Amino acid sequence: MDTAEEKIDSTSLNKHKRRRNTVYSEYSFSAGSVIFAAGLTGYFYEDFKDQLSPDISAGYWLSDAVKIRSSVNRSFRAPTFTELYYLSPANRGNPELVPERSNNYEVGLDYIQPWFSSALTAFTRRGKNLIDWVRAPSATVYQVQNVAKVDTEGIEYRLNIYPEKINADWHRWRNLFFEYSYIDRKRSEHGLVSKYVFDYLKHKFILGSENILPWDVTANINLNYLQRSGKGGDFILNGKLSRKFEKVTVFFKADNIFNHAYSEKGNIPMPGRWLFLGMELEW
Repeated sequence: MDTAEEKIDSTSLNKHKRRRNTVYSEYSFSAGSVIFAAGLTGYFYEDFKDQLSPDISAGYWLSDAVKIRSSVNRSFRAPTFTELYYLSPANRGNPELVPERSNNYEVGLDYIQPWFSSALTAFTRRGKNLIDWVRAPSATVYQVQNVAKVDTEGIEYRLNIYPEKINADWHRWRNLFFEYSYIDRKRSEHGLVSKYVFDYLKHKFILGSENILPWDVTANINLNYLQRSGKGGDFILNGKLSRKFEKVTVFFKADNIFNHAYSEKGNIPMPGRWLFLGMELEW
């Protein structure tokens, strides 16, 4: 359990505070080929109704290599101070907002071998009162509202290949992986321009590799393809070199190596090329 108090003192949001208490409990067990877990979270806010969010998950090993799994849970999110009280010529908060809730369902299949592993997951989310900044097509001001209903469906797939376990000559090639996710959203009402909820990542591909270079330098590189709903796609290349010396790891990382210009949710421009030099200490 935990308790927290949020406070804000802002020239645009004024002064506000609220207390939140959270209680969480989970029970899990495994017996033979069966895995099961059940949990319950209680959210207790000063200014919102109490919320209970249950979750249940189960898995079953069909064989030593194949597992099926599923989960059902309910999620909850209270509006932020910005969503409640922000006010500007182009954006207006809404103090009458209620928390958003959703029921989430997931089913998946895992296949594991010594030299590769894969996981396929299908999911759906039935959202109610989702919070979004919206406006009429003819308006210029975005107003925060609880969107009546939003349904989200999608799939995720991940494949890992371990070349070093296929051929001894490839002992420096640790991992080759591929990830793909697809999301689609539908709503019950139309006619409003969405700023965030319906500006989402529809397709996401990642192709990555981990290799051991001379002098025990580890090289990680991944190529990302990101396509937001209703927009073109972007290729982003990231890389990292690291070397571990007992309890100290020194690394050099480069994100968006080719300095590609692209935007995130709400047309927010993302950084260009980022270079990092750092050190990690373990004790």
